[in-house]
Amino acid sequence: MNTFKKITQAAILVAIVAAPSAFAAPVKLTPAIAVPSGTVQNFVLGLSNTAGFPSQNMGTLRLEQIGADTKWTLAANWDNKYNSGNPFVFGLDFAMTSGSLSQSTLPLFDVTGTVAVKSFGSSGVFFNPSNNANRFNDGEKVSWLFKSTNISNFLIKDLHVNAIYNGQSVKFAPMTPVPEPETYAMMAVGLAALVAMRRRQQKA
Repeated sequence: MNTFKKITQAAILVAIVAAPSAFAAPVKLTPAIAVPSGTVQNFVLGLSNTAGFPSQNMGTLRLEQIGADTKWTLAANWDNKYNSGNPFVFGLDFAMTSGSLSQSTLPLFDVTGTVAVKSFGSSGVFFNPSNNANRFNDGEKVSWLFKSTNISNFLIKDLHVNAIYNGQSVKFAPMTPVPEPETYAMMAVGLAALVAMRRRQQKA
């Protein structure tokens, strides 16, 4: 094993020790994935449950722990690929492993587009249907808060996209957690430190 390979592996180990949840081994996340504990978790929603429709990035979900609440940010981003059929997000399906949702309303904020919630509960958040002007379209994004909840209370199931496959719907499970930029920065710092240490050893 050459020196560079050893240094790279050591740097990755430093980053994993510093931020283990970001480097969880990828698994086929069907039917649900438990959300790791932590202050921020990101997911790519794109593992198709329909044999005739390819897996791909259809949307992203970001969960943040803000005090006693969780902030959810959901974005649809299939990049105009299927817009000729006017697809839209029907809902985000999840489950709760513990706790419950006690709030009676779900105000949206940081909205890109004209998205509106139809209903919500412990099994998901469901958006306005196709015959409504405020449906959740490609390129749009919304955020909301679930009061008195923890990130680890939830299992993320899938993004339900309607009117996308011969007029039918397809559900897309999370593909893999996405490491935070801070994790990459940690790995870079670790690599730089190990390279510097190696150079000092060679000069000694």
